[in-house]
Amino acid sequence: MSCGELKVTDGGEFNFTSGMTRDIQLGKGDRAVYILRTTVSAADAGRRSHINIVEHGSGIHYKTVWASKTRCEMTNETRQGSNSSPSVYVSVNGTEPVNMAPGETWFFMFRNLSYSGKNTCSTTTCGERITAYTWQAAVTQTSTALQKGGPLPKRDQPKAK
Repeated sequence: MSCGELKVTDGGEFNFTSGMTRDIQLGKGDRAVYILRTTVSAADAGRRSHINIVEHGSGIHYKTVWASKTRCEMTNETRQGSNSSPSVYVSVNGTEPVNMAPGETWFFMFRNLSYSGKNTCSTTTCGERITAYTWQAAVTQTSTALQKGGPLPKRDQPKAK
């Protein structure tokens, strides 16, 4: 299955349970897209993680990554990062920018594009490495500073007039 005029490399299924690193080649230019997909498990509810793409071996070339429930949907609404190491922050029933629900399938699409839509690898073959980080438990607010305490210590009480 293609994405319009783009050359597609299907990276297949991945998950965040064990961490993942893949070296890929998007080649020269911006006419290729690498696509990974994940299907969210009910056991992942309340967890968070992230996935990113970094340049390695050939200098800095800007990348863009999109996250969508629809394969090949690379729009401003699905754009998740655009710098030399764009990251996508995900959660399951959480609060990260990509908030997934159990049973959903999500697609992560990577290209040699800057945020302005310009080709970022025109003169060399770029080397890319995609890393997905292991799920982390959800963060909960349990700070004692937010809890109501007892009276102030004697040294901190207002002085009598």
